[in-house]
This record gives sequence, C-alpha cells and structure tokens, in this order.
Amino acid sequence: MTARLLAAAALSAGLLFAPAAYAQTAAAAVRPPVATQDGIAKVIAERAAALVTVKFVLAVEGGPGGENELEAEAGGLMIDGTGLVLVSNLEMGGSPGRQRARAQAKNIKVLIGDDTEGVDAKLIGRDSELELAWVQIDTPADKAYAAVDLAKGATGKDVGDAGVAGGAGGVGVLGVVGVVGVGDTLVGLDRMNKYYDRALVAFTTQVGGLTKKPRNLIIPAGGKIEWIGLPLFTVSGEFAGISVLQPIGADEEDPSAMRNMGRTAGFDRGLKVMPAAEIAASTARAVEAFKRGKALGMEEPKIETPATQPIVPPPAGEMPKP
Repeated sequence: MTARLLAAAALSAGLLFAPAAYAQTAAAAVRPPVATQDGIAKVIAERAAALVTVKFVLAVEGGPGGENELEAEAGGLMIDGTGLVLVSNLEMGGSPGRQRARAQAKNIKVLIGDDTEGVDAKLIGRDSELELAWVQIDTPADKAYAAVDLAKGATGKDVGDAGVAGGAGGVGVLGVVGVVGVGDTLVGLDRMNKYYDRALVAFTTQVGGLTKKPRNLIIPAGGKIEWIGLPLFTVSGEFAGISVLQPIGADEEDPSAMRNMGRTAGFDRGLKVMPAAEIAASTARAVEAFKRGKALGMEEPKIETPATQPIVPPPAGEMPKP
C-alpha cells in the first residue's frame, strides 16, 4: 500500500487541514460553495470525539515458522455510546470480497481521546463484501461514549442511468441537508500514528459520482482519499460513509477496462466511499447476530496461506499506518 500523502497546514489547536481543489461539475452553478475552514472546523468540533484508535495483535497463519504475530493499529469510529466501534475489515486482518479472513485480531484494545493504554474489547463481526468490521468494548463506561448515530447519516439521491444524482442530465434538489449528491464536499477525519501523537487530520474531497453496481457506492473526485476505513461527513456534520477498496474480482473484470484505461481507470481502481445507509443496515445485522450468540461473517474457519506464497510480516514492533 502506498503511504498516505497528507499535504497539511496548521489549522487550530495543532490540527492539520488539507483542502482539495473544488472540481467543477454541471451542478456548480447551483451548489453551495466548497467547505470553508469554518465549516471544516465545525465538523471537527462535532465529530472528532467519536474517532478512536483500535490496537490489537494480528495473528497470521501460514508464514515462515507457522503463526506470526505483529502489533497493529487501525482507525475506528464509535457508533454507539455503549462502545461499539466501526472499523475497516481489511485493517483488522480481513480479506476483500467473499474471501475468508487470513488473519485473526486478538488482544484488542480501544484508545479513546488521550488514553494511551486502551480498554479491552472484542471483534464481534465482519462483513467482507462491504469491508466492515465491528469491535465492542467489553465493559461500558459510566458515561456514554461520544458516538456517531448511523440512523442520522446522510442519504444519497437516486442514481439514474447517467450515474449522477437525479438521473440522466439532472442534479436533483441541491444543497439539501441529509442528501449526498454529485459535486458535494465531504470532510474526512483521521488520526496519525503514535509517532505523531495521533494528531487529528482533516481533508476534503468532492462527490464525483454515485453508482448502484456492484452495490451503492459514492465515487470521490477532486480530492484524493489516501487510506481505507476513514469516516467522511457532509459539511453539515452528517455521517456520509467510510472509505473502502472494493476491488474488481477476477471473474468480474470488464474487457473494456483496458480500452478505457486513460479515461476512467483512476475512478475504477481508486478508493470508494461506502454510504452511511449501507453501513447502518450491515451494522444492524451484525448487532443482531451478536445478540444471538453468532458473530456475523466469522463462522467460517481461517484459510492457511499456501507455503508457496508466505506472508512475511514487517519487523517486530508497531505496524504504522501507511
């Protein structure tokens, strides 16, 4: 994976801010202006407290000498005051698509705010197709944790044949609270690793398109998203989704992709945003399965990596986030 490229400038209180250039679209004439620094600061003030860090030990089977273990971290988003955390399935050792997990996360701890020790937690479910995983803190705190309510997430407008909000040639009603449409600005939040004191970073991107295949996805444009599992919000603070890989499977490769390499491949291969509504529905299934004593997406046994393709972990110590 390539390292994150975070062009940063001082915001306030030591925060970093990297606004992307606003992409011109057919909706530009009627859309509200790109988020201002005040708008981004508002998102930070309202949502940053829900960002957490998940520390764990990743146990990988099939490498040299059998099982290998390495310390790892992943960014997470608190989505329930009792301690339910949304995190990228890939960062938690999962595999994309319908593949089973090749590694298991254990000794999980969730770091909240300035805490450097963490509280004990467990992995309660995975959705490999949507690239989601959920971690639950074992013992709820006396006071509810700051969390993002998935039920109040932003919704995407209907996608027509042209793949834009409102259908072919249309942009629908623009600038409406609760709606994500082409040309809208999204604000992403992340924390750097412990070497940088887990400093908060904000970045912006624009919605370049919406698609229903292979599932509902937001296609970012006009600003790069450099890593998976990052939460994104509308400029009014509503949860829009998280960044995902969503790779094209070998059996789903479009023969026209090579012909279109110079035109759309960047969007085809780049990171996407899994919409809030999809995340909310999958989370509900995961929580219900956990209540029944079953962990969603974790019933199947692990696959051992073939000896001919060993997984070689990095040197001992913390695995930094690229």
